[in-house]
Amino acid sequence: MSGIKTSVATLPPYFNSSNPPVTQDLGQSQSTSASGIPGEDRIATLEHRISVLVAQAKAQSSSMVSDPPIYNGYNNFKEWAYKMRNKLEMMGDLNDRKKLTYVVSRIGGRAFRKISDELPNNGATS
Repeated sequence: MSGIKTSVATLPPYFNSSNPPVTQDLGQSQSTSASGIPGEDRIATLEHRISVLVAQAKAQSSSMVSDPPIYNGYNNFKEWAYKMRNKLEMMGDLNDRKKLTYVVSRIGGRAFRKISDELPNNGATS
């Protein structure tokens, strides 16, 4: 499975040079924003588009790894834990509460009963 890495060879040529021309990167017309910096509005738009693409790539990579099976206390814990770590890694930056909520959602049966008293809100995961 490949990551989200892109080689320099696949980038447009203006990303490969150390000093890309402003007119090539921002278009031929140079608009001046309220701050007086030429092309600042277009740069902000490009930065926003890049952040949206990064978020979409993270979401897509998370869905590429299937959810681990429900751990019930009878299936192989090492295998389940390995799959769970992979899924959490692919889900990206989650806070501890969201991680706990997801992990608990993949535990059931006697395994859940065993840990439910130790969970916040006495086993409620929402």
